[in-house]
Amino acid sequence: VMSLIGVYEAFNRDILRIVGEVHDSGLMWVRTSELKWALPKIKAIMENPPLLKTFKIQLSVPLVVDIEVGVWGAGIPWQEWVAKN
Repeated sequence: VMSLIGVYEAFNRDILRIVGEVHDSGLMWVRTSELKWALPKIKAIMENPPLLKTFKIQLSVPLVVDIEVGVWGAGIPWQEWVAKN
């Protein structure tokens, strides 16, 4: 949730909308024309949530985020998507 709050605050609603979350997954609508620059930014925010600093939390393990592009559950890794587009 901390990661999704950071993503929500970092993007204009015309570019990205968070449409769902389940446990450790976030489902987002991202404007196709913005994907190439938005996906690395989303990954960076989610791996380093701003609220960790706010609450002075230090994690003993790194947060690793996998991003897929496409229909939920049937997407392809974003690096593959970028290579094809």
